[in-house]
Amino acid sequence: MALATCRLDREQGEQDVNLDEILRSRGYAFRRHLEEVGWTQRQPTVVDLTEAQREALARDGLAGLRRVLAEDGSYTFPALEITEPLPVRRQVQLRSAAVVAPAPGNPLRQLADRFVAGVAARVGVTLPVLDADATGWEILQSRDVVLFGGAHDNACALAMALRYQTLYLDATLPGDGGWAVTTLTGLDPAGTVAVQLTASPEHLDAALDKLLAAVTVIDGAAVVDHVHTIVPGALMRAHFPNWEQFTGAMPSRLPQLKEQPVEAPQDVEALADLLAIGLDSGGKEVNHYNVAPLDIAVTCAQYFLRSAEPRALELFRALLFRMADYYLKTPGGASYPADLDFRLGHLILYFARLESEPAFSVEDRLILGNLLLACSRSVLDYNIRHWPVEADGRTRHNHQTFAGRSLLYAADYFMRYAMNGSNGLAESFRLRADAIFSGGMFSRFKQKENANHYEHYAYEHGSSYGAFTGQGLDIFRAGILRRTAERTLIVCDNFFRGVDYGDASVSMAPSSDDAVAVLATCAQAQPDPVLEWFTGELFQRSPRYIPGHGSIPGIRRTRGGGEVRPLTGGWELLPLDPEFMADYAPDFPRLYAFDKLAFRTGWEPDDHYLLFEGVGGASISHAHLEVNGIVRLNHLGRHWLVSNGYGRQAGLTNVAESFSSRVRGPEDHNTLVPTQGGQILRTQPMCAALLQHGANNDVLYATGALLDYSGLDWYRTLVVLAGRFVLVIDRLSGGDGEADGGHIEWQALGELAAQEGGFVLAQQGVYLHLLSSGGWPVETGVADRSADWKRVLDSGAYPYASFPLRKVMCRLPLTDAPMRLCTLLAATRHPDPTHAVSTAADTVRVEGDCGGPELTITDGDLTIQRTRDVLQVECAGVPYLPPELRRLAR
Repeated sequence: MALATCRLDREQGEQDVNLDEILRSRGYAFRRHLEEVGWTQRQPTVVDLTEAQREALARDGLAGLRRVLAEDGSYTFPALEITEPLPVRRQVQLRSAAVVAPAPGNPLRQLADRFVAGVAARVGVTLPVLDADATGWEILQSRDVVLFGGAHDNACALAMALRYQTLYLDATLPGDGGWAVTTLTGLDPAGTVAVQLTASPEHLDAALDKLLAAVTVIDGAAVVDHVHTIVPGALMRAHFPNWEQFTGAMPSRLPQLKEQPVEAPQDVEALADLLAIGLDSGGKEVNHYNVAPLDIAVTCAQYFLRSAEPRALELFRALLFRMADYYLKTPGGASYPADLDFRLGHLILYFARLESEPAFSVEDRLILGNLLLACSRSVLDYNIRHWPVEADGRTRHNHQTFAGRSLLYAADYFMRYAMNGSNGLAESFRLRADAIFSGGMFSRFKQKENANHYEHYAYEHGSSYGAFTGQGLDIFRAGILRRTAERTLIVCDNFFRGVDYGDASVSMAPSSDDAVAVLATCAQAQPDPVLEWFTGELFQRSPRYIPGHGSIPGIRRTRGGGEVRPLTGGWELLPLDPEFMADYAPDFPRLYAFDKLAFRTGWEPDDHYLLFEGVGGASISHAHLEVNGIVRLNHLGRHWLVSNGYGRQAGLTNVAESFSSRVRGPEDHNTLVPTQGGQILRTQPMCAALLQHGANNDVLYATGALLDYSGLDWYRTLVVLAGRFVLVIDRLSGGDGEADGGHIEWQALGELAAQEGGFVLAQQGVYLHLLSSGGWPVETGVADRSADWKRVLDSGAYPYASFPLRKVMCRLPLTDAPMRLCTLLAATRHPDPTHAVSTAADTVRVEGDCGGPELTITDGDLTIQRTRDVLQVECAGVPYLPPELRRLAR
């Protein structure tokens, strides 16, 4: 009988072991894989063998099973191809190693010299010392390495962090007052090993003592034995969660347990059993998002590497086997875990890094290696069927690049097995990754999505691809990563919170989308000090030591924010990428297109911030219908006007229903909502035209135009008096078109009450006065469908308001003549309004304290005059349109 075998280590004897018998000894049996279906279908695709397949296995072993599977084009779970685990080496072999340290004069170089002298004295080996600035990551392909310094003070360590993507020592970890000495295994297919040391000045001697203590002779070879010691600095001690805190938050990550206060068991196996519930989708009808245990497994690996906590490694192993249980023991079969293609790569990356740990037996590694290989094949199958790519395509989607990154990591790992089967599969993984990361995606700073977070994924994944394949970040056209990082900055509000434009969840934490900004600083020959300030500030305000599934750890070069802040007080304009326009709006005049327009007075909670949307519509992936709308308005420590988050409706837990029924607008957004026969019209132009924008002193203005929007031409002019108020002038024409009704909608936080001239929103001692002039009928209501805002408000994460959100709707007096509505948005600490707004003919007046020097601004049809007590705006019924825009108007 032909058998797939592995060679056990000496302690377990020299006998050959049958892979089928190993599975059965753990209560597993081979299953077969069927064609993948969509991720919301929850149809079993890993199912029991047929009777004929079982008979072939019993009669002819794995060779027989492989033969009958080939007849119908299916394959097994776990895979059959890996018959012997990889060799394991945990020590740095000193006779073939090199020391890599900063240039002479640096304290770390002096420490490296002391280490070299210590090694020579202890084991008689003289190590070469290489300059970190002149040494690339490639050195690890040919020899073992002793690294002195983290990414912040050793250029080779930074290059290795980018290339291998599981290094983690940098300016923030262990940070000031800390030190670390750790062995790095499983990085390169060559099987080489590195050991890395970093320390604050006062701990250099302690770190060196630890490293020298690991120098020894094993089986006649001089080595640095495996060492893993992390001594955190003050900031890390304050913010790195202890084991109880880390595990205590895990049950709440499971959709089945979100509403239940479940205490995490202290026993690792019991905790793994509890978390394994999260792999159960409940079937097509229930449709839970069933991938949390795999995310948790990755964070366990990251936690172990950053803490040396052995229970984290045990839980990582236990959750990998719960995944095996899910695939191989679920009655009736297992379906594709939701977005498995997003995180499988990191499971493989960290398994490669940690499989040399004694926690993993040879049998463990044989089972898990084959399981991960089968999962990789499943991801390839799923991606080809559901996310086809054109090799010369001009753009990529996150569902393509997520899978591409996972398959890239899988290819790198499975190429390490010296056998045709796995190498053949690994080549197919790499070819798919190369096909995804190709075409024009590296020459544009906007792909095919318009949503915070989603916008960055392709760039994070493309950066991972470039670094991991050794091509570097220059794989992007010059300036692309920097422009992408600037997007992150512009759409980050004065609280450092990413604004939820498009399908993006609401978060009260500082933005975690700093990976691209960090990468942009790494990609520049001269790092951008503003971006370094930004990423440093993000970390200082919310020190995160365990990254999300998009980040590359170990590349932070600064601990704090630095001194070079971005300029504030003017417009922050993000242009619309010309290649994006060529694909999605080729007829729109490029001169007038824009992506985002923001304003802020500063980066403190009381500052004034506004984000204006320039692109979107139903045809753009993950975009909402809020073009020409205000996505967020903040002032005096409060959020006032807000979007609706991802748009998923409150109360829905079925993933398919939740995603397909999400509210993308234009309702529940701060925009124009046209109707016909009482039904909302949802065909919105993709681009707004930025007709004008400018500033004089603390007075700013901008006019956006959304042309032929359901038969209406809609012009929105923003006049900002910095730190005081925003005046919004909405002008519409074309009242005899498709729309026969509609309203201007304001969606806001706070308790809503009528007041003279309009309404007031109260948020615990701070007020937004929403005053209207124009004579339009006004209605109020609630916006109670946003699952994001319900979660945030019900949890108290934003303590100044309660769910539901409030709406003010100003009904269109639809006429053939131009229509105009003026709305003043003024935040104060007074319950009574401090300003009044009025209109007469083509003039709008705001009376009250208008601050600053007297000034006059004239731009086209717009004239703004400011005195101490009056801001007066004169504008025509509709703005002048240049000929290239006039052809787009109704």
